[in-house]
Amino acid sequence: QFPKSKIAKRSSIKLGEIYFRKADYEKMIELYNGLVNAEPNYFGNDRLVLRIAQAYFNNGNYLDASDWFLQLIKDYPTSALARKAYFGKAKSEELAQYFDRAIQSYEQFVVQYPDHPRVDFILYQIGLMYMTQGKYEEAVETFDRLREKFIVSDYRYAALVEIGRAYRAIAASD
Repeated sequence: QFPKSKIAKRSSIKLGEIYFRKADYEKMIELYNGLVNAEPNYFGNDRLVLRIAQAYFNNGNYLDASDWFLQLIKDYPTSALARKAYFGKAKSEELAQYFDRAIQSYEQFVVQYPDHPRVDFILYQIGLMYMTQGKYEEAVETFDRLREKFIVSDYRYAALVEIGRAYRAIAASD
């Protein structure tokens, strides 16, 4: 059912991209999933797996997206797309409101890519998720990490404001 020749495979990939751009995610997912399964060792499968994850994400199926981002991380750990997969997995879990999983995934991103330019944003997001869960001490620790590591950051002042909110919430609960 799936193409054997390189030209046919490339044509199928281009067709999948057309489906993606038209937001016909179900057709794209079916096509790309078939391509990945038909030839598991194909050089460009990491791109196809990423696209499947992005399609689930765009369609609001955040847990399926998270699973596909994780597949990319596991199956293609040295891929240049792994960074996007780490971030996409965490963001998917955050939007699905699986905050503990999202925090863990964001922390993995920070460990894997400590010099990434969005680490300050990620630490801020982690802190906000702790705040949402009422885990104020963890939130303060995270916001302090952000402020200590990033002297110049758009999120530094916002973290200070959140620290104040966390301390007020702690005081109110005592």
